[in-house]
Amino acid sequence: MIEVQPERVAPFGQSLYDVFMLSAMEGWAVGGTFDEQGTSWSGILLHYHGGTWVANSVSTPLFGVYLNSSKDGWTVGFAGKILHYNGSKWIEIGSPTSSALRSVFMLSVSDGWIVGDDGTILHYDGISWAAVQSQPLNGAALRSVFMLSSKDGWIVGDFGKIFHYSRGLWTLVPGPTSNNLNNVFMISANEGWAVGDKGTILHYSDGSWRVVNNPSSTNLYSISMSSSNEGWISGSDGILIHYHEGHWVLHVKATSAGKDLRALYIVSANEGWVVGKDNVIKHYQNGLWSL
Repeated sequence: MIEVQPERVAPFGQSLYDVFMLSAMEGWAVGGTFDEQGTSWSGILLHYHGGTWVANSVSTPLFGVYLNSSKDGWTVGFAGKILHYNGSKWIEIGSPTSSALRSVFMLSVSDGWIVGDDGTILHYDGISWAAVQSQPLNGAALRSVFMLSSKDGWIVGDFGKIFHYSRGLWTLVPGPTSNNLNNVFMISANEGWAVGDKGTILHYSDGSWRVVNNPSSTNLYSISMSSSNEGWISGSDGILIHYHEGHWVLHVKATSAGKDLRALYIVSANEGWVVGKDNVIKHYQNGLWSL
């Protein structure tokens, strides 16, 4: 059995860690459960179709999911687990690492990226996943990857690390914080956002990352933008923060105390989903979040 320090890999108990929507009518969410002793764990895949979420159990907790279409997708997780979706079932694919994998982003069915613990960066060329670069982060995690094109992308991770992909290389770029960064979302090559622990919100514009004032100091886990003027952030203790007309505002009515909200996917200005602790799933429609 793999020796694990679950408090480092993920919180104890059950949680959903990522959600990806193909449309307002179809999507996937992934997660898992760790016991307090770190001796057992399990994973879960949920498929949203026809207005309901249907769960399927897997052996390993999953932390990231991305769909190219209703017939092609990827999910990644604990101990280097990689699963591929062919439209009817999820199939385990050979992985070049045993490190926990946190985030996957696909540019096409033959071009994608995965990041994870121990500075792990994997690239998919349409045939297999291969380690292309490992950053010397002393075991720290790379937690989120977002690609704008095959030549331009971003990664964020522990200790405020930010990497930019350009000219075929991932390069560490200056950042304004040492707090762990948990998620990055790019609107264009010239604008993007990142969120992290202790209420950290960063904005990318004019070629640099800057700290933005935040109405909360709690840990922030996910950000999803429907446009440059509209978006949401989710975080610990049920926090949801709304971006509108140039300002981030705490959305008090949406708060679910005690439920860490781990991942967001905003389909449009009027439609979105958020998932988190105890497998909570909330749906956003026309200005309201509901279970």
